Amino acid sequence: LSFIEEDIVPESQLQLALAMVERLCSKMDPENILKILVKIVQELLSNNSSSWKYKYTAFMILTTMCEEITDISEIKNILPTVFENLKSDQEKIRFACMQVIEICTDQFNPVFQKTYHQELFPIM
Repeated sequence: LSFIEEDIVPESQLQLALAMVERLCSKMDPENILKILVKIVQELLSNNSSSWKYKYTAFMILTTMCEEITDISEIKNILPTVFENLKSDQEKIRFACMQVIEICTDQFNPVFQKTYHQELFPIM
């Protein structure tokens, strides 16, 4: 049974999955792992289900990915989707988007702030 199919996303299972992603990136070639993860995130975000769990999971994976990425250009195509979903009615999606933004501000400082402040300021 996939944790996405449950009524809620159990945080313990999600945290376990995210820890596994971190471990894979640290022990294997991070570039190849990140390419696979970008595809997974894009698939989750393009899921047409009305369930919020797909987006939430995608954004939480993206948060973990950002810790392993050194060049913001690797995720720049996903960032507009993150910014759009800051307005989501679902609080878990908004939370996950804020997590992505928080890690981006730390990981890609000052590039992230200089590049995206005009988009983010009105939303926040």
